[in-house]
Amino acid sequence: MIVFHVADKYPPRSQGTPNLQYAAEVGAIKRLRCGVTGQPPPTIIWFKDDKPLQLSERVRNLNNNKTIKIKTVILRDQGNYTCIAENTLGKLNLTLELIVRKGRRDKIEKTKLEQKQITKTIEDEEQIQNSKCSNLLTNLKLFYFFWQ
Repeated sequence: MIVFHVADKYPPRSQGTPNLQYAAEVGAIKRLRCGVTGQPPPTIIWFKDDKPLQLSERVRNLNNNKTIKIKTVILRDQGNYTCIAENTLGKLNLTLELIVRKGRRDKIEKTKLEQKQITKTIEDEEQIQNSKCSNLLTNLKLFYFFWQ
């Protein structure tokens, strides 16, 4: 007896409980996953804020469009990302929210800038003080010379 196994066909559906909210800090790398399955495997297209997602060197598709990777996240990346999975038996939309926050990197850069400004102020003050001391010494030498 010969037995054939035919894969069950089914429309796109969520794989487990999908993660619908993501958070990222400015400058980070973030991956958003369209957690769907289907038989036949669905084709997936992405939208951001109801417009087709613009791919670039920084925003790319991975894993047959199931994942998008955002390199160097910026504030403009915040929004709603919708993946539409479709096969011959149906269609499924999943909307994922990406929240972007100013992160530690911004704080570090701001701190470095503040440190440079403080250092510059201290150096300027030292130059002024050195100049005053130099002038004072010069005046004292002149006074001593004339006093003798």
